[in-house]
Amino acid sequence: MEDGGGTKMYCHMCQDYYECRVISLDLLGKSYNQRVEDKDDNELKWFRRARKCLNCDTPFATAEIKEDFLRWLKYSRNSLIEIKRAAEETKRSASVSEHLTSLTNLLDEIDKSKVYW
Repeated sequence: MEDGGGTKMYCHMCQDYYECRVISLDLLGKSYNQRVEDKDDNELKWFRRARKCLNCDTPFATAEIKEDFLRWLKYSRNSLIEIKRAAEETKRSASVSEHLTSLTNLLDEIDKSKVYW
């Protein structure tokens, strides 16, 4: 284990926050680019860094993306959870049209919330 020289961040192996140092992407054993762009969505871009936990010596990759995209992703995930809940209620309910209206409204809200574009 090395001392100092890193940024405290979450290590997925240690499952806690430890100092991690930026290392060369080549040390991960794959050919990686630092700047990444999704081929299907040219507005979705991120910056990849290789890091090594100074507690367990495990190398791993991180991705830096816009915070707006993370907020949109969280909102979308929560909306999908609500859609699943509403769909399960619909199976048990006699008022299917009421639930379908609710699902339609939720899907419209997800579509309107594309704040990262």
